[in-house]
Amino acid sequence: GLGPELASYHLESLPPYRRASQTWACNWKLLLDTFFESYHVFALHRVSLGSLYLGTASPFDAFGPHNRIVVPQTSILEQADQPREKWELLPHAVVQYFLAPNMIVSNLYGYLVTWRFIPLAAGQTLVENTLYTETPVVSDADREHFDARFAAGRAITGDEDYPASELIHRNLASGCVDHTVIGRNEAGVVHFHRTLAARLEGGGHGVS
Repeated sequence: GLGPELASYHLESLPPYRRASQTWACNWKLLLDTFFESYHVFALHRVSLGSLYLGTASPFDAFGPHNRIVVPQTSILEQADQPREKWELLPHAVVQYFLAPNMIVSNLYGYLVTWRFIPLAAGQTLVENTLYTETPVVSDADREHFDARFAAGRAITGDEDYPASELIHRNLASGCVDHTVIGRNEAGVVHFHRTLAARLEGGGHGVS
């Protein structure tokens, strides 16, 4: 069901602007988990992003094994007094897609970012990150803008999200934690792991 919506973005025509990759010492599923809910923003990203996003609201929709999550910014509330027909989403939110089994596509205002998670071992994952622009970048001002956006995204995930995932992996791999509980506000996480468990015919427990 996501086909027409994704087609409207004309992804095949977007020029790639910058790419990078890095290997992390944790299971690939833990790195994906952080993209499936935004309530952690107020705590893990308290200094960097906490004041910019509404971590308590992240509408989720499932499309088979895929999903879509909208991560609204606090600025979206500024439209509350405007007529509904004037409301805009993209300037005030990240519209994020998970394309099973291992791709995140984040549609932001004026550009798009992808993350691909490639498991190298149970406790090692290669993350490939690419920023795409709507039109070719030709001016110094545009280069400065998109360089800053790319660096900011990598700083948030590389300095805050993924190191936390490595710590979680170490705790789970130690065997000291025999199970975890996923909350009702983590609908995207629940959907992701249920889908994996179904594909593995019930083998969705523990770290695999």
